[in-house]
Amino acid sequence: MNRIIHWLIGFDPRRLEPGGKWAFRLLTPPEPWVLATGLVLAIAVVALCYSREATRRWPRVLLAFCRLSALLVVMGLFSQPALVYTRNQVYPTAVAVLVDRSASMALAERTTPDTGSHQTRWQLATNTLVGSSKLLEQLSPHREIALWDFADSARMLVNIKSGEDDTVARKEIAADQPAGPRTDVAGALNAVLDASRGGRLAAVVVLSDGRQTAPTSIEPAVAEAVERRVPIHTIVVGSSRGRRDIAIVRAWTDGDAFVGDFTSINARVVADGYAGPVPVTLELRDAATGGLLALRRVEIDPRKPAADLELRFRPTQPGKLRLRLTALPRADEDDSENNSAEASLLVHDEKIRVLYVDAEPRFEYRFLKNTLLREPTLESSILLLSAARDFPQDGTHPIRRFPVSPQELAEYQVVILGDIDPRGDWISPAQLRMLADFVSSRGGGIAFIAGEHNTLARLLGTPLEKLVPVRVSADSKPTATSPITESFTPHLTAAGRRHPLFRLDVDYSETPGAAEKPTDVLSRLPGWYWFAPAPGAVPGAEILVEHPSQVSSDGPVPLVALGRYGAGRTYYQGTDDTWRWRQHQGEGYYDAYWVKVIRLLGREARLGPLHRWRLETDQRQNRIGEPIHLVLTAEDAATAGTSQELSARLTADDGDLIESIKLQRTDPSARTFDASFWPSAPGRYRATADVSVETPSHPPVTATFEVDADAEERTQPAADRDFLQMISARTGGKCVDPADAASLVNLIPDRSILVPDDLVQPLWDTKFALLLFVLPITLEWIVRKLRGLA
Repeated sequence: MNRIIHWLIGFDPRRLEPGGKWAFRLLTPPEPWVLATGLVLAIAVVALCYSREATRRWPRVLLAFCRLSALLVVMGLFSQPALVYTRNQVYPTAVAVLVDRSASMALAERTTPDTGSHQTRWQLATNTLVGSSKLLEQLSPHREIALWDFADSARMLVNIKSGEDDTVARKEIAADQPAGPRTDVAGALNAVLDASRGGRLAAVVVLSDGRQTAPTSIEPAVAEAVERRVPIHTIVVGSSRGRRDIAIVRAWTDGDAFVGDFTSINARVVADGYAGPVPVTLELRDAATGGLLALRRVEIDPRKPAADLELRFRPTQPGKLRLRLTALPRADEDDSENNSAEASLLVHDEKIRVLYVDAEPRFEYRFLKNTLLREPTLESSILLLSAARDFPQDGTHPIRRFPVSPQELAEYQVVILGDIDPRGDWISPAQLRMLADFVSSRGGGIAFIAGEHNTLARLLGTPLEKLVPVRVSADSKPTATSPITESFTPHLTAAGRRHPLFRLDVDYSETPGAAEKPTDVLSRLPGWYWFAPAPGAVPGAEILVEHPSQVSSDGPVPLVALGRYGAGRTYYQGTDDTWRWRQHQGEGYYDAYWVKVIRLLGREARLGPLHRWRLETDQRQNRIGEPIHLVLTAEDAATAGTSQELSARLTADDGDLIESIKLQRTDPSARTFDASFWPSAPGRYRATADVSVETPSHPPVTATFEVDADAEERTQPAADRDFLQMISARTGGKCVDPADAASLVNLIPDRSILVPDDLVQPLWDTKFALLLFVLPITLEWIVRKLRGLA
């Protein structure tokens, strides 16, 4: 029955609410005199019409009643009759919830102080809203929730009506990402307060780390909240103490190595947030197989910008090796996402072929010869000039004379010259020029080992003079003419301590390997007795070892120097006493040293042109508005040459030129050049340095780096609890941690209001009104038909 009535009056019963009452009203009621006059006229007209009908009395009365009813219905419709459902509309309390989606919210946090489990701040915030804490679900039963997110600007995600579930909110949050370039808490509060003017805003809840990186002042938002009596409750997401983080900024290798040869991976490691030196374990693995290659335990000082470290290992298989270096996460570390870096290494199994020429079978000759024969990664030809004609020369490829053609000499990658006389009959001037061309054009390596008989003075005026990385003087004579009874300990220079040639102190018994001890290995090895004095190094050469007390006009006398001539490397050793390292030590140090020398000198001749320069930025994060420092580093002083500046180009990712810059040498003797530029926009950049002035055959050196718009978000990653507490305290709110977010529900005042909201259902244009008119008219017509009055 109710359904029929609802259909007749055109009413949707779903609009009804409990507690309401129905009433009948005329929306435009006529004046009483108009109503009375109309009623009298209607009765008079009907009476006049049916007083003349020739029929019995009761049919005339029925017909008059039907006619009068129809007239009264028409009159009533002009008064707009309606049914009114009296009710009160409840407008619930409004609460705005703001969640921070800036880039700093992507930082990981330890979930418990004593474990290594982590969650990002964004995960903590969303878990508070729709996860286990269910803050939105607890707020929604009697409140209307406006969910906003904000970074550099604020936006409304969804409006949750009272009693609605948070399904839509979950979808919006799941689609959101913490990637905003700045955090503007103040701007977000201003936006929310502006959007709610004239409304029933009872409170604002902010989930953020509070690190305000935008220049917006918080004062206007706080003042308006106080004036409108809107408390701002804050939930601090993230640790407010300094974040503890071990990060491998970058890792690199030389690019090429030999099977079975000790090689290294270099890394730049930083430690943030620690009070003092922090122990770190570095682990090197084969990224493809997961096999452990090296392990090193170091202490990183957080007071220093970065620590450049090295791990050494021996590759066992040829091919491209992908290396993964990891700083093992610490239990007290907040972010372990940046603890790894990768680098690649091309491992070769080619053997280096060495030609060793010496005049006499001195001790250095005997032991170096055995090293060449014993080392499986080398092939050798050993020529002893003082041997009898029928003496069987040593080597894996014995020869009886020095090569006479460039093709013969090209079979070797390294030539070692001992105590020889370049003016002797064993070599011609044409062969000397051929040897010089072997170094300068073919990229071969040459080493000079000083001897007591044929000193540096013998090289004056020969093609070999320009190959020696120290200056040759006619005064270069033996240091003593009488027996020497006391040794001296050679001194490693700063360049020598950095150079891998003298990183010999390795515990080979450790599996799979360990890095060298940070002490001067030469101070613990047997000393030297004899040396050949040299005035100093040639321009571009690098002195690795010098005499502890003897000086020349240029300073301490160089004993070991490394240089370049054209495409090849040159090496000078001003003593023949390295064989003494075998005393109490065996062949370990001696063999390691000489194999390193040969590898160094022969790499380019065997493997082709190698990269001798490295270009990089010196910062972990590059951001807009701050200078980016480009650093170009040469492999050695000989490569760096003498130029005071080199050119570089900066291009965008699409190749468009941004700027041409000059890289300036940091000081006259340095191997590094640097320059700065200020990026104007975020994006990916490429720097290309032209090093052809110093290394004509070397390709341009490139480095790619990104400028992050949100790098400022990670500069000060600690949550700013004081800032959020200040906002809450001044506005009458409360500052809590995510675990206590539920306590805020009972602190939000009830600002719901009851507003009369009558539901009016008009009747004059409904099926029911039509039925009221049609029924009496139809009944009148039927009666007239039956009485024969029609």
